[in-house]
Amino acid sequence: MNTPYHDTATILGCQIKNTVEESALASWTKTTAKIRAQAQEAFCPMLTLDKRIQFVHEYLMVCAWCVSQIYPPPDVCVRQLNTTISWFVWEGDIFRVPLSNLYRPKEGGWDLTNMPAKSHALLLYRMRQQVMKQGTITSAWMRTWGLNVKGVNPPFRDVIPENFKYLRRFAMDSAYVDEQGPMESKRAYKRRVYNTLYHISRVETRTQDMRITNIWPNTDWNTVWKNIHCTPVPGGTKFVWYKVTPDIIPTNVRLHKIRISPTDKCNNCGMHDMIQHRLI
Repeated sequence: MNTPYHDTATILGCQIKNTVEESALASWTKTTAKIRAQAQEAFCPMLTLDKRIQFVHEYLMVCAWCVSQIYPPPDVCVRQLNTTISWFVWEGDIFRVPLSNLYRPKEGGWDLTNMPAKSHALLLYRMRQQVMKQGTITSAWMRTWGLNVKGVNPPFRDVIPENFKYLRRFAMDSAYVDEQGPMESKRAYKRRVYNTLYHISRVETRTQDMRITNIWPNTDWNTVWKNIHCTPVPGGTKFVWYKVTPDIIPTNVRLHKIRISPTDKCNNCGMHDMIQHRLI
């Protein structure tokens, strides 16, 4: 009938293809490329750690949160985005704190948003909102698999077809998250969903303790982190304190151990170039 045929359609910036996996990969690939380009364009070496993390939250990952409410992120895109975030936050630093530690609250970390956990939290919230709408095809469709209520724990959703992996993921996450309470705000509810999924991901990935806490196990680290973040000083000062505490300042003593510096002595006075020496 001479009707033009297209195997891809774009609706509100999201790619629609024959299957959900193909659609998710196409949409997230486009979004990932956009975020990586923005990171390279907006990078400024003068920004301190707190400003870089603030930029990641408020600007760099905004388009990712939009796509997250439609499609779950493929693993390959998650790895690329985590690499981009790590580069943007730590570019120019020899010694770094891994993202798994920056994800922690400001009790050893910097409350950096965990990208996979927030993506799944946003998708879970939107799908629960869709289920609550009466008389829609989506609501009736999800009720056939019992996705209109919180699932049993541990989750068991083998009744969902295997090719609907995103529904299986939703069923698994939903089993661990209670529904929104009558007096609970949307903001508090979303935060609770994110915190739950974040802690589950930490268990799944077996996040280890920080290196410095293992070296000094008898230190009151809760007080140390509280002093760093609660003291009324500029963010740049807190950033320096945070780098000093996990011992990631590139002193000549550390650089000499890994054969980057020809000597472990101070370039000015000849003493051992340690953090204590730089302070005094």
